[in-house]
Amino acid sequence: MTLTHEEHAHPRALRAAIRRGTWSGPTAGLAPGHVQANLVVLPAADALDFLRFCVHNPRPCPVLEVTEVGSAEPVHTAPGADLRTDLPRYRVYREGDLVDEAEDVTGHWRDDLVAFLLGCSFTFERAMLAEGLPLRHLEQGVNVPMYRTSIACRPAGRFAGPLVVSMRPMRPDQAIRATQLSALYMPRWASRLILTVSRVRIEPIQAMSEEDAIAEGIRRLPDGSYMADDFDSETYPSAALVYAHRWSAFHSRPGTRWEDNPEVVVVDFTAERCDVARDRARSSA
Repeated sequence: MTLTHEEHAHPRALRAAIRRGTWSGPTAGLAPGHVQANLVVLPAADALDFLRFCVHNPRPCPVLEVTEVGSAEPVHTAPGADLRTDLPRYRVYREGDLVDEAEDVTGHWRDDLVAFLLGCSFTFERAMLAEGLPLRHLEQGVNVPMYRTSIACRPAGRFAGPLVVSMRPMRPDQAIRATQLSALYMPRWASRLILTVSRVRIEPIQAMSEEDAIAEGIRRLPDGSYMADDFDSETYPSAALVYAHRWSAFHSRPGTRWEDNPEVVVVDFTAERCDVARDRARSSA
């Protein structure tokens, strides 16, 4: 299976290729920069309970769109698309049993069906690739690994079950950066840390004060000396001096060195740590 550059890059062309049968594999890495979605289709009689399930479990089931009853077109997220033909593969269940795996579900479609488009982790992978983070499933051309956890989702009506997660193996330092990038795609209520910017200014780097250096993570030791935990084990008599040595270790190009006193952007902010469960409960009350 091969795709043209346009089919690889643009959602409308990619969907057309899938509809023709040109592509039937995973969509990870395709249409970079666009939102990808998971699809759930069920009878209208069950739609309200499933919507309640999504509201109760917004992280695993973030709703992007709910179609009109009987409609196979997601008019808001992908106008012109046909949800019966434009996905590489479908799994069809009846009463919880898998009855078919198909590349076209036109024959299964009914006038009483409602489609839910749910957010997909493939959406943030372009940001990870831009940072040079490894995505093994793309390297190997397979689907992303998925696991059932021991964490139960909050039930609603007939819908219940464990939280399912996707996994991307990385080194610890890479995982920290991946967490920072994927957090950009979370709703505000789900954030664990809110930064409020109070002031932005431009200053020469040597204008850094002792307080500024300590705010940058320089630590004061019991004997009154200072050191940076992420730099080296050497101690210095002032926090600003530690930062100067730290800066010099990472900026050696002429014009950027400490002795060159380059101008930098200084951002003042306050940090608020959040209790996600508490704040979510309050917003739902």
